[in-house]
Amino acid sequence: MKHRIIALLLIVFILVNFRSQAQNDSSITKKRFIIPTILIGSGTVLTIPPASFKVTIRDFIQKNINGYRNHAEDYFQYAPILELYAADIFHMQPSNNAWGHTKCLLLSELGTAAITHLLKSSFDIERPDGSAKNSFPSGHTSQAFTAATVLYLEMKDSHPIYAYSGYVFATATGAFRMINNRHWLPDVLVGAGLGILVTNLVYYFHPLKSCCPRKPNSL
Repeated sequence: MKHRIIALLLIVFILVNFRSQAQNDSSITKKRFIIPTILIGSGTVLTIPPASFKVTIRDFIQKNINGYRNHAEDYFQYAPILELYAADIFHMQPSNNAWGHTKCLLLSELGTAAITHLLKSSFDIERPDGSAKNSFPSGHTSQAFTAATVLYLEMKDSHPIYAYSGYVFATATGAFRMINNRHWLPDVLVGAGLGILVTNLVYYFHPLKSCCPRKPNSL
């Protein structure tokens, strides 16, 4: 229980800092704060009285997709990264040059992975298939939404439709993690929220701006 409290306080600290930064930077819209807050908040709340909720998901999957296995999410999670560097190859004008958005991507991935690992070890929730007690949150999903958010932030000004395409792969990653009985819905919700939130922090937190030089008026 002590570890869970520490983990929840960490989430609250990140959200408060992000909100404070958003209030000081008019370029950050409320939408970018609201979405990860809803995802992380709802996913965390659903872990508090989870038994019947989890059983419902597990029963639905076993009844309707019994024995189904597909490892597409192992590949979908990296699709936004491939899209990002394809944009470089085809000169689609990302907001940063290749070196700049590579640094942002690495910082975002490392930050998300660190928080995801901390929460996994703190909550100690068993996976739906009973294979391990590291279900919450979903690492595949947090990684996928991290990459998708980097792609979005890099491409939203030059190619808006292309910018959103990464979220299609990220959402599919989370869906397949549940279909394959590897994660509960709360795991996927929090993983998605963390990926979006940490990436926004990397891109907009002032001490890190110098590592990701940006074209004028790109935000």
